[in-house]
Amino acid sequence: MPPRQNPVDSLAEATNIRLGRLEEAIQQQNKDLSNAIREQGQSLSSVVQELGVRIDQQGQRMEASIDRLSGKMDAFLEGLNRMERGIDRMVRSWESQQRFLQEVTQRQAQSTDRLQSLVDQQLQTINQQSQMLNRALEALVFTKN
Repeated sequence: MPPRQNPVDSLAEATNIRLGRLEEAIQQQNKDLSNAIREQGQSLSSVVQELGVRIDQQGQRMEASIDRLSGKMDAFLEGLNRMERGIDRMVRSWESQQRFLQEVTQRQAQSTDRLQSLVDQQLQTINQQSQMLNRALEALVFTKN
């Protein structure tokens, strides 16, 4: 028979065996946890990279949209400027026509005044001639009687 072991030694040996197993289990859990963290980090890294690519693509689409909108705004503003210049030309033309019409109206008024003056002179001359003819007729009638 083998010699009997001291119960303390056997307890110590059993404890050492359990501690060894526990240490192995902890090391395995640490490895598993480390692998899980690494995999999670890689997964997060890939998600972040994909998100970065999508954000970049969205930024490019947004920049292209802004460029198109900017081009349309430029065309719109150019159209407004052309319209403003056209309106300015129309206003200047209208003002020029108004000045011309005022001048024509003024000249017509002056011509009307001159014509009225000539008519008045003609009427006065006709009246004078009529009076002279009436006197001559009266003188003829008077001399016949």
